[in-house]
Amino acid sequence: MTAQTNRPLVITHGSIESTILTPPSDYLYYQQLTSGFSKSLPEPTEGFADDDEPATKSELLTKFLGYVVNSSVGSSTEKTQAIKLILEEFETRFLHGSDIHTFAAVALNDEAHPTTLYKIKNNLIKNYYAGKVALDKNYGLTNASSGATSALLQAAKDKEALVYAIFGGQGNTDDYFEELREVYETYNGLVAGFLHEVQSKVQHLIETTPEMDRIFTNGFDLINWLENPESTPDATHLLSIPISYLLCKVPPVTLKV
Repeated sequence: MTAQTNRPLVITHGSIESTILTPPSDYLYYQQLTSGFSKSLPEPTEGFADDDEPATKSELLTKFLGYVVNSSVGSSTEKTQAIKLILEEFETRFLHGSDIHTFAAVALNDEAHPTTLYKIKNNLIKNYYAGKVALDKNYGLTNASSGATSALLQAAKDKEALVYAIFGGQGNTDDYFEELREVYETYNGLVAGFLHEVQSKVQHLIETTPEMDRIFTNGFDLINWLENPESTPDATHLLSIPISYLLCKVPPVTLKV
């Protein structure tokens, strides 16, 4: 009996094209995914200027990955296999053993295939980690699960770079909450669990500590504030001591989670 050959699945956006070899038995499922994905994209613009469209082959592939992660098409087994297949394709074709941030830095400075920092964060990094966490809920919590070694830490180990730790004071700025929102949006799969825990703990303290509600007059609806900017308290409230003392420490801790 002759083994079936994998079938090429073509993903396109304007002149950008990427191909993935898919198992013939699931080809119809992958066609459904690509059809839905194509409909989810805006019309191609000149120079791929729209923030919501990919500008490079790597962004097209990771944006497709993000679509699959959030798709309700097919069974959970089919979806898991698709995510794994797309991730493996991306890592083999683009990362070559390096980490996503090293690749992102190179991609951002690639004059032959111009893109933007916004697209690097939202098309590339965000969807890459969404795929990783979809396959392993504990991804990033251990060194073993994180895969490639940090380029900076490797350079420091090889004595090609120096790393310093600076300990300062409270150090909050007027826009510290926007920094946290950016981390939450870009690395959602990695940090959402931690931030939900922060919210739960603080809300429990507010509810169980006498007169605490008089201090936290707007409550502590952290996740809602992050996901819905229009619900976020004004800067005066965010910079008040009860709120800023807690939240100015969350962004740097979140980056280490």
